[in-house]
Amino acid sequence: MNIEQQLVKNIRMQQLFKKQDKLLIAVSAGVDSQVLLYLLAHHFTENEIIVAHIDHGLRPTSTKEAEFVKRVAQKYNFKCEVEAWKTQPKTGVEAAARVFRYTFLRKVAEKYQATKILTAHHANDQAETFLMKLIRGGDLAQLTAIAWQRVFTEDTDLIRPLLNIPKQDLIDFANAHAIDWYEDESNQDLMYTRNRIRHQLLPQLIAENPQTIKHITEFVDQLTLQDELVTSYTKKKLATIIITNDWSDVDQNWFEIILKAWLKDNNAQLSIKRTQLTQIKNLYFNVQKPQGYIQLTAEIRIEKQYEKLFYKYLRPTQINDKQKDDFMLTLNEWYLLPDGGKFIVKSKSLLINEISLDAERMPVYLQESDLPLMIRPRQVGDRIALKHGHQKVKKILIDDKVPIVARGQVMLITTQMNQILWILNHKQAWLDTTVTNYELIYIPANNK
Repeated sequence: MNIEQQLVKNIRMQQLFKKQDKLLIAVSAGVDSQVLLYLLAHHFTENEIIVAHIDHGLRPTSTKEAEFVKRVAQKYNFKCEVEAWKTQPKTGVEAAARVFRYTFLRKVAEKYQATKILTAHHANDQAETFLMKLIRGGDLAQLTAIAWQRVFTEDTDLIRPLLNIPKQDLIDFANAHAIDWYEDESNQDLMYTRNRIRHQLLPQLIAENPQTIKHITEFVDQLTLQDELVTSYTKKKLATIIITNDWSDVDQNWFEIILKAWLKDNNAQLSIKRTQLTQIKNLYFNVQKPQGYIQLTAEIRIEKQYEKLFYKYLRPTQINDKQKDDFMLTLNEWYLLPDGGKFIVKSKSLLINEISLDAERMPVYLQESDLPLMIRPRQVGDRIALKHGHQKVKKILIDDKVPIVARGQVMLITTQMNQILWILNHKQAWLDTTVTNYELIYIPANNK
């Protein structure tokens, strides 16, 4: 089976996209991206295709590569969006680049109403990711590595149609069809774990068995199927526990899996150690101790009361009235505002007693790409989504007769991508809340 046939099969078998989908292709100047563009241009002419490229500015050739991508897109008559990353941090470059990349792709997807975002991840990427996670250790579910597709935004999915095609096949195809590409010299730097796996470990494994990449890909597919079955069962049990908070019929073999899901449901950002899960399990099944608790962090503990478990947060965090930058929010934690009001972003399963009837509530659906949420003062040019368009935050504050000197003290809750969810004490963004998993609760100072 050649690459063209394999791609068509992947799209059909994995149900990646249809003829009516608008495709946004996140590309580099590398061989995998260029082969993907060639295949789409020659075999999927019915789809509207937009090319997106980021000039990270981290290498001397990055500007040339950006111009190269523009020329290729023009050759195929694809629309093209290129953005330069101009303010790189001194540390945490990889994480910052990821946030910049996701923000850019979200913006371009919204501009063109793209329904699918394609990347050129291939079988070698899958094998390298699997080996990295295997070496680092962690949960079995993490070995599922790179998924064929996942939700990116409410309207857009992220898909990888080349995921089972080895890189050498892509190189051979590019050479056979005179496809030009740039080689990223940083891929040769052995100071990076992935590069050591790529150039040292993986070649040794392939020397032992030329089918190594194929076997790892198949193994990941099997793990993914098993993980989906476990996840399905866990969700069913968790749905019951959220309603009843009765853990008595949870089998000990499933307890830690369901417990971890329950903790994540209470706080998606919570870092949970395996030893902590075991401690809670031992406490729960200790019939000699019907009540007790396990301290997870300085602020969070899990309390056992007979057959029930309770997630308890112990103290609120004060937001400084001198706060000028984004402040990262922890889920299921109360925050005190400078004016005396308070708020919390809580999971639906977290029960909170004694909430004022006058409290303002906002149900939301948050994805991983939205987190962590942030709180910050108003900034020039801020706009909030309404049911029919957007409105400037400045206009809202003028309509609410907020004095100019006080407008800089108005606090906004935003997603990681800087989408405004709530102008506290003034206006909530319009969101489709058919499905929700979190709730924002704000209690003004005079209602506290």
